[in-house]
Amino acid sequence: MTEGKLPEDPAGREVAVPAASAAPAAPVASATPAAPAAPAAPDDAQRLREEIERTREHLGATVEQLAAKADVKGRAQARATELARQLTWQARSVAVQARKQAAHAGQQAAVRAGSVRGSLTASSADSRQKAIAAGQGAPVPARQPAAQGPDAARKRQVQLSAAAAAVGVLAAIAFLAWQRRKR
Repeated sequence: MTEGKLPEDPAGREVAVPAASAAPAAPVASATPAAPAAPAAPDDAQRLREEIERTREHLGATVEQLAAKADVKGRAQARATELARQLTWQARSVAVQARKQAAHAGQQAAVRAGSVRGSLTASSADSRQKAIAAGQGAPVPARQPAAQGPDAARKRQVQLSAAAAAVGVLAAIAFLAWQRRKR
């Protein structure tokens, strides 16, 4: 620093020097006792220290905010984590809803299969009675298919039960697809 000029910071700009720092660093001994300092000077120095501290805190917060904005990778990772959390939640809720609907469809299929089974059992008993009655007077080649009637009815019952279950599953899938299109 040269005389008559203000000090410069590392960037080459002139820096204002507070009045308190213009005084020499060490007190100069003199023959006369030092005059008491004005009472306003300590308050000014204290106010300056407080202002400097506030400025430092504000500057630190600003630097932290700028660093957070500049951290693109960190922000992208945070956003990806948030999206993954949302997708996981949505997938779980859809899975729970699908399980409920599948259980309901299964119950409906079981009820329908039970009613079909009951009607098949009743009709097969009737058919068996009629076949026995008709078979008594029928020739031998006609008796053989009549004897297979109950087995054929049982096979038909299994096929109908499987078809009812498949219809229930397809109904559940169609409902889920309809729900997704609705969103």
